[in-house]
Amino acid sequence: MPRPAHRRRSRYSGTTNAGMLSTINVTPMVDVMLVLLIIFLVVTPLLAAGFRAELPEAPGIRTEESRDMRIVLGIDQAGEYFVDGKPVLRAELGQVLHAIFSMRAADKILYLQADRHLRYQRVLDAITIARDAGVRVVAAVTEDRGEQGGKPPGAAEGR
Repeated sequence: MPRPAHRRRSRYSGTTNAGMLSTINVTPMVDVMLVLLIIFLVVTPLLAAGFRAELPEAPGIRTEESRDMRIVLGIDQAGEYFVDGKPVLRAELGQVLHAIFSMRAADKILYLQADRHLRYQRVLDAITIARDAGVRVVAAVTEDRGEQGGKPPGAAEGR
């Protein structure tokens, strides 16, 4: 007697599998995706808020008054060096910087201000000379887009 077509026998057992479907059940996957979506919706605003910390107060912290203590190394478009607005020859730059920074115990920061049209290799050379002279930190100085000053790089304000 022929068997009905809608009922198949399982290969591994003698039972029939008439109630089984061959499609994938996506309900557990949708549940997991909804849980992940909720987690990301909760966490994302916390990440966007950024890190906030209230810094401790301490006596003797330097403020803007220390601006007069800054040493600015300027390089103009021709590649000439200026230390606090005074021209310095390239051969003497290392000695001048060494003399300035050897007297400083902790504050060994040099502010570098170079012309935007200067070759980058000249800036790297100046940084190398400064490092060899004892400078520990070289900070780049930029100007606001609104400023169009005609003074040479390294010219100190108010001096």
